[in-house]
Amino acid sequence: MDPSIKLSSLLLASIESTGLVIGIVLIGYIGSRSGIISQKIRKNLAQLVMNLFLPCLLFSQIGSNISASMLLNLWPLAFFCIIYIAIGTFFSKLGSKLLRLSSSNKKFVERSITFNNITSLPVGFIKVLANTNVIRLFACDDDEPPEQTVTRGITYLLLSTLFVLITRCILDLIFSKEKLVKFTKNDLKTLPIYYDETTPLITARSKSKCKKLFKTLSSVMSPPLYAGILAIIIGTIPSLKNIFFEEASFHRNITRAMQCIASMTVPLTLLNIGAQSGFATNLKERETIKSISFIMSCRFFLMPIIGGLLTLTVRNWLIDDPMLIFVLIALACWPTNIDFMNTESNTAALMFYSYLIFSPLIMLTLVTILNLVMMTT
Repeated sequence: MDPSIKLSSLLLASIESTGLVIGIVLIGYIGSRSGIISQKIRKNLAQLVMNLFLPCLLFSQIGSNISASMLLNLWPLAFFCIIYIAIGTFFSKLGSKLLRLSSSNKKFVERSITFNNITSLPVGFIKVLANTNVIRLFACDDDEPPEQTVTRGITYLLLSTLFVLITRCILDLIFSKEKLVKFTKNDLKTLPIYYDETTPLITARSKSKCKKLFKTLSSVMSPPLYAGILAIIIGTIPSLKNIFFEEASFHRNITRAMQCIASMTVPLTLLNIGAQSGFATNLKERETIKSISFIMSCRFFLMPIIGGLLTLTVRNWLIDDPMLIFVLIALACWPTNIDFMNTESNTAALMFYSYLIFSPLIMLTLVTILNLVMMTT
């Protein structure tokens, strides 16, 4: 631990980083409330973020920094993502029953507690912390430059984002299969049955199955998921990695262009969060307040405590990397992950309370995580 880093330094750095990140959210909120950012503009910008900026960020960052050995050493990221999703799902279902929420609010609570913002907020924090002496807290050794420390941290966070996307994809496939089975059992008797054809058309059936499989995968896959998986493949195969990311390679010009586009992902995401919060209309409804209060209690209090305890419990089985400790705890924290294309007023109200009204809780969470990292290094 660097003796020059004290609690006061952590507090000042947390205030600075939180202020900058929330400032961008506030600009988005003001833009939407003043009419500069309309709902149509917000949706178009959201499509750009999800279909262009975020895929570029995942591909350029993960592909250029990942390796097969590094991926094996980072197994805790995938493990913790799955554990946190399972715990969040448990809390959401338990809370929905205790609060006696409606079916629509049950889905809202479950989605909001299970998936949190592990991309724009923590990535933004790490970028701001790079300009303070607190970044030395995450260095693997005294000679590591801040730029390399920041790159490592962002790579860890984006890998976690990819693992969450893969988990959501698998869950969507499971649930869609369950719906199909349920439909078959309930409605089979109502379907017409024909006996005209007695010879099985194997080729036609095979093509039909492949078509159905492709259609199902297309419905749950997304551009960020495609880009992340492609980055893993290229990054773990040295020959492919040299083609796309070696300085002397012609294809390096393409990846440089993608890196320039990727640099806009975090500010545009935060701007979108603020813009969506500006469209909230049911800020004082009792059912909304009840749901949001439970969501924020889980996201700001229960999950961070569980994340800190779980990380400290398995500390001896982890590689000696302070940044990994930070990321593993951070995966359990922060407000809800925004669904950019969701226009529900409940979601907008949750964004408003989480990122604006109770933004000091974000700062306190960051201070707590930094303090835990300092204690374990």
